[in-house]
Amino acid sequence: MSLKNQCKSAFICVQLQLLGNIILKISPNIQCDTTDFWRADAISNEICRNLQNKNKCYTLKKMTKIVSIPDSYRYKFANIPAKLFPYFDSLLKKPSGNSQFHLAMNHHPEKTFEVLDRQFSACSKIVSLSPDDLLKKLDFQSKDLSPERIESLLGELRTIHFLDNNGFTNITPIRANSTKSPDFSAEKNGDNFLIEVVTSIYFAPRNFHNTIVKWAISRLQNDDKLSQMNTGSAIYKNLFVCILNSLGAVALNKRSDYLIMLKEIWEKVGSIQNLYIAIVTGKTTIDEGLDDCVYPSFDRV
Repeated sequence: MSLKNQCKSAFICVQLQLLGNIILKISPNIQCDTTDFWRADAISNEICRNLQNKNKCYTLKKMTKIVSIPDSYRYKFANIPAKLFPYFDSLLKKPSGNSQFHLAMNHHPEKTFEVLDRQFSACSKIVSLSPDDLLKKLDFQSKDLSPERIESLLGELRTIHFLDNNGFTNITPIRANSTKSPDFSAEKNGDNFLIEVVTSIYFAPRNFHNTIVKWAISRLQNDDKLSQMNTGSAIYKNLFVCILNSLGAVALNKRSDYLIMLKEIWEKVGSIQNLYIAIVTGKTTIDEGLDDCVYPSFDRV
């Protein structure tokens, strides 16, 4: 896979692991580096599309789509729950929509499943559950073939990594029941947390700041996510995790931009003292490091 690029600004690198590095040139001081293959693939293609519209670069080479999951994958990638393979076969018959995973699965299936296999393996160890039991706890609905469903599942796996990387312990998925409940419980520095996860996958317009602020506030207030985290007990703190998979804009913002958004969201929902709000993108920038951040800081805990 290669890219011919005629831009004259600073380099960014999107690592596609075994497929090698795609070197892109775009605005200064931005570097895309992600552990999720499908995220890197989607961001790199989106950046190229934007640059191509300005006659600044050629597009990436397209690879042939697959029409079904090879039988060998069920044995080769044994950490992926068996229930997901027929789901992926059905998913391949649907349009990919805005699902980054679906696009990567179409064009780079083996690499995509290799990364998903590692994610299930790592998350299972973190929560001390088998991959099959973890999938059950995450309340995955195999009949739901919408782009949101698979991205929500991946967002929950990403949240497990985010919590683990930020020093949380006893991370436990909370299986949905007849009443609305948060997605996870966990502990940090002796404090108990209830965690709710939401995922954004749709195209974000240029005014990305206002779009994300309005979306997060709407999910917290109109979708009643605050109530889902609120048990009425003072012993729990609440963490609202926003997984941003919105193409285009994610590639062109960085940690400081997200911290400004988070502060505004937190203040507009009432500066609730036991509420923490996080944005997780999986992207890093050269000057600011990993995008993933939280407001207020966990140091306040």
